[in-house]
Amino acid sequence: GDKHLGAIAKFFAPKWAQELFKLAPEGAGLDKIYFYNIGTSKNHLDKERINPRSEYMYEKIIAIKDSESMDIKYTLAKSLKTAALWISIDGDTTSSKFTTEIKSIKLNPL
Repeated sequence: GDKHLGAIAKFFAPKWAQELFKLAPEGAGLDKIYFYNIGTSKNHLDKERINPRSEYMYEKIIAIKDSESMDIKYTLAKSLKTAALWISIDGDTTSSKFTTEIKSIKLNPL
């Protein structure tokens, strides 16, 4: 992509966002940060939005937590030129505490 964090944006951007922009290839930037999330209610499934905090962040609920152990399979509608795969387990705004174990990840290039 061609979007970069300017000096002011770098100052205000969270550390994880700064790190993602650093992963862009030399001379390039990012177009968007895609979040594929697990929701907690069936009416959340397939909901998508641009995050109100940043036009860079696209979010979509791709699965619903329905048990302690889950198998999730998701296929993108189109291929994306990708700088990184970042797995984030986030409970910071709710002070949640949990343990996550990822047994395997399989990526299929197109």
